[in-house]
Amino acid sequence: MRSLQLALFMVSMLMMAVLIRPDAAQAQLADCSVSSGLLTFSGFDILSGEPVAGSTTVNVTCDFLATSSITVCLGINAGTAGATGADRHLSNGLMKMTYRLYQDPARTILWGSDSDPALGNALPVTMSAPFPRGTTTVPVTIYGLLNGSQTEVPIGNYLSNLTITVQYPTVEAPLLSDCSMMGNYMPAATQSNLNVLARLIKSCHVTTQDIDFGSHQALDTTIEATGKVNVTCTGATSYAIGLEMGEHTATTRRMKNGSDYIIYGLYQDGAYQQPWGTLQSGQAKFGVGNGLTQAHTVYGRVLPQKTPPVKTYTDSVAVTITY
Repeated sequence: MRSLQLALFMVSMLMMAVLIRPDAAQAQLADCSVSSGLLTFSGFDILSGEPVAGSTTVNVTCDFLATSSITVCLGINAGTAGATGADRHLSNGLMKMTYRLYQDPARTILWGSDSDPALGNALPVTMSAPFPRGTTTVPVTIYGLLNGSQTEVPIGNYLSNLTITVQYPTVEAPLLSDCSMMGNYMPAATQSNLNVLARLIKSCHVTTQDIDFGSHQALDTTIEATGKVNVTCTGATSYAIGLEMGEHTATTRRMKNGSDYIIYGLYQDGAYQQPWGTLQSGQAKFGVGNGLTQAHTVYGRVLPQKTPPVKTYTDSVAVTITY
């Protein structure tokens, strides 16, 4: 009979040990998520050499379960096209463009993550529950800046797929102004995608340098002079330079003053074998852009002819770039 009582006592103690275990699960504070985003750089002239701004907004949503406010930390990785230092890359095959992401509209605070500190820090965002509990959504703007001086990049679509990671505490934590402390509060994490796209379209710029045949007393010898057409086109952009002729031909143009005139011609070569006219006349000059300024010499020639009255004779020639 005494041995039976001892067995019952031992079972009772074991049951009490199970009932007073100290590691019971803590209630979840919140459940958070972030929407995906698309940041597009478009409608710009890459040949200007100026940086290009872009932005997009994603929504951070938290369902508050056992707290009234928390700090969530948004980190953005380098993306599928990679990064060098603070510069993220966009790729089109083997070609790349560079850009940066910022936390502020002034584009002074870089935006990165704990795993990519060279790109900047994660962004802390304070989320507060509606009273007493419920769901709150906060819009967060991502600011981008496509780096300037990328004029030599060929046309096309440049893309990178990035990951936005939102971390938030699972144990009671103070509101944080610095995401480097988030790791102390057993953070949970959720992710979504951010696609960054630059649409680089064809573009050309043109400037000219005038032709001046100088001053002469008579037109009894051949007179030659040169000018330039300076063309800047986006990389791999084919173009044609046409010099308008009006009612004349490429080699019988007229510098006028009133009803008096001097006949002259414009040529593509110093041997004066290739007249320079319009695309429609089949006398345009062709080139392929590389993002840099390409200088095309225009060769002018005045052949011997009857000398007109002493005046200043001029002509204006429209330059048309077709691309």
